[in-house]
Amino acid sequence: MSMKQFLFSLFLFFGLLPNVCRCQIHGRYVIISFDHYVSFGMHGLQRYYWIFPTDSIKPNHKIVLCKLLRSDYSQEDLAKCCNGIEIDPKDIRQTPHFSFSQKHYDELQHFDDVVLKRRKRLATVKKSWQYFSNRKEYLRIFITPVTGNFCFSPLAKTGEKATGYSGNIYIPISSFEYDKTFWDDEKAKSILTHDFAGMEYWMTFTPY
Repeated sequence: MSMKQFLFSLFLFFGLLPNVCRCQIHGRYVIISFDHYVSFGMHGLQRYYWIFPTDSIKPNHKIVLCKLLRSDYSQEDLAKCCNGIEIDPKDIRQTPHFSFSQKHYDELQHFDDVVLKRRKRLATVKKSWQYFSNRKEYLRIFITPVTGNFCFSPLAKTGEKATGYSGNIYIPISSFEYDKTFWDDEKAKSILTHDFAGMEYWMTFTPY
């Protein structure tokens, strides 16, 4: 690592990790999770998360989903996200570090507990194979309304070119709770009938 990279890393760790993230927003959110299962090959079950703020649902029920990272991000990505600086989790040229504090791991575990245990299934899409009847493949789509702290920042241009996605990236931070009041909102009914199966949910940020 060059001296310039070393100094940059120090700046990230000590300058961009304040006690309170400037772009950490506590609020109400809706998590859409996609479980894609393939019985053959090495894929197995793969899970993808997307998110949008509850108050962002438009009068015409239009929503804009943003990518939510549960993994595949570094300490540097998290620090930048907390300060609203654009990130590209696929770019490893900055010698990223992928170990976090135990508190962060605990918060992610709590995120899993809330999202996966309280989610409601929206749809199931099954694929059949004409010549391979023993093969199984399906997509299950779930919704979980939550409250909590999330940071967000724009995806860098390099990430846009690699993934085809442009928009904000969200990362879970802390204080996650199930938002049972969401179902009392008239807007919730429109989300239950929304067709998410046609979107390119499979986008990932696994580093190059």
